[in-house]
Amino acid sequence: MKAAAVVGALLLAAVAGAAGPPVSTLGKTIVDRDGDNRLEYAAGETRISRSELASSSGRAPRALIAFAHLADTQMVDEESPSRVEMVDLLGGDPFSSSYRPQEGLMPQVLDAEVRAVRRLGRGPATGAPIRLVITGGDNVDNAQLNETRWFIDVMDGGRVVNPNSGRPRTCGLKRPPFYGGMRGGGRFYEPNGRGDGPGYAPSMAANRRTVARSVASRDYPGLFEQMNRPFRPLGLGKTPWYSVFGNHDGLVQGNFAQNDLFDKVVVSCRKVTRYSERALARIRPMLEGGITPEERAEIIRITFGDYLDTWGFPKEAKGRYRTVPSDPTRRFLRKQAWMKEHFTTRGRPRGHGFTQANLTLGEAYYSFAPVSGVRFVVLDTMADSSSSGNVDDAQFRWLDLELAAAEARKELVFVFGHHSLRTLSAPGTNVHDGPALEALLLRHAGVIAYVAGHEHRNRIEPHKRFWEIVSSSHLEWPQQSRILELAEEQGGALVIYSTAIDHTGPPRPSGKGPQRLASIARELALNEPQAENGEDGSDDRRGSRLDRNVALFVDHPYR
Repeated sequence: MKAAAVVGALLLAAVAGAAGPPVSTLGKTIVDRDGDNRLEYAAGETRISRSELASSSGRAPRALIAFAHLADTQMVDEESPSRVEMVDLLGGDPFSSSYRPQEGLMPQVLDAEVRAVRRLGRGPATGAPIRLVITGGDNVDNAQLNETRWFIDVMDGGRVVNPNSGRPRTCGLKRPPFYGGMRGGGRFYEPNGRGDGPGYAPSMAANRRTVARSVASRDYPGLFEQMNRPFRPLGLGKTPWYSVFGNHDGLVQGNFAQNDLFDKVVVSCRKVTRYSERALARIRPMLEGGITPEERAEIIRITFGDYLDTWGFPKEAKGRYRTVPSDPTRRFLRKQAWMKEHFTTRGRPRGHGFTQANLTLGEAYYSFAPVSGVRFVVLDTMADSSSSGNVDDAQFRWLDLELAAAEARKELVFVFGHHSLRTLSAPGTNVHDGPALEALLLRHAGVIAYVAGHEHRNRIEPHKRFWEIVSSSHLEWPQQSRILELAEEQGGALVIYSTAIDHTGPPRPSGKGPQRLASIARELALNEPQAENGEDGSDDRRGSRLDRNVALFVDHPYR
């Protein structure tokens, strides 16, 4: 009997080891413990109770629902002619998001995040099964068809995903390179060991000299070729997932409305790589002493005008572009076409929240009840031509009616949008901003949370009687998602448990395949020279302890 018990214990240990390390940050966190710009496992973070809106009764809570929130994957076709990586070289906010060395690894990162949700299976606080996954918008980076298909197919799983783009033997290229994105050249990251741009060297000392940061992006030879190889993602299986529409899902580079000229650029053979000296002469004076919102808008206008001049008159622009393979699957999708792609799916439900009515009206907002007594209301916060968001008047009035109907049914309401309340600031005709939306939500007692992304950081803030929960991005450090669980105490308050989860890539890249690539992506994100990662006392996109593993108490609106 003793021998059998020992064998059984060994088998259990083997199974536990095969399952991989914990993904909930309650058990372990992934951080740079010793300042060497490499990641390690560290002790888990205990849950903190937040009682700014209500107090706990101390009675045992009853679970109502558990779900995952996956925000800002920004699936990137890093080889696309429509990208403007050269903007990154202007330096500093708000232009530091135009190039990231890890951006081409998003298919593998999303696969690792989906695996984390499946591995967890249940809410860490209540033990309730994870009933669904909802995105945070900006599912793709540039509103392209191929990016959208990669996102949907990784979420669904079961089908081989080819994250490469560019058709062979097009544009007069007899032997085009397997990777056609930005690399090295003294400007960008080069994984093969030569030509790193400022801040992208594997040497901390070199990066301190060039960008005054102690980051270190070590080399991974062949990385850009490996990340473009086909792979078969696991997918969410039978777990339903729902989509939220963000500015990058509908706008060119998340900033500009699509038009006929942009449609031609994105499927073309010319990728613009440099500014003209004429454009730089206009931009440089505006970079001195800080940039006003008006200067930012003007720089963006100059950038796209210069880009289109270079693209449209190649004979006069030698040295400012290069020839790349074309690809019709790079074409931009208008909102209706983007939503329609969600009906070509192996996952559940068909349409992933969008209905035939959404396709007919061309509007990306909807509502559904995932369980009895709980309602999810999904907003479309994309503005016509701005990275910031707003809510048009028709949707605003629809939301008012939807919330009133939910209250009549005594439903508890989660409202989802891509933009946080403070980033709902885009101007427009007959639109509503963040303060107006906050006021509307406060008029309806059934609303207990507003859940968003866009900021690429973890943040949780009380708003008188509901919580605003903002989740970090997969594109940037820390590449985490959230598990949210709703429970009600017996005769007391409601509680929303938030738990940060890491994707399944290990902290130190090892092995091979998609999991290793996801691990490399996290390390590169930590060391991105313009990133906010807590290094040298700067802001950390992980947020504070109050923004991660918490219990958020809120009064029950119907008691």
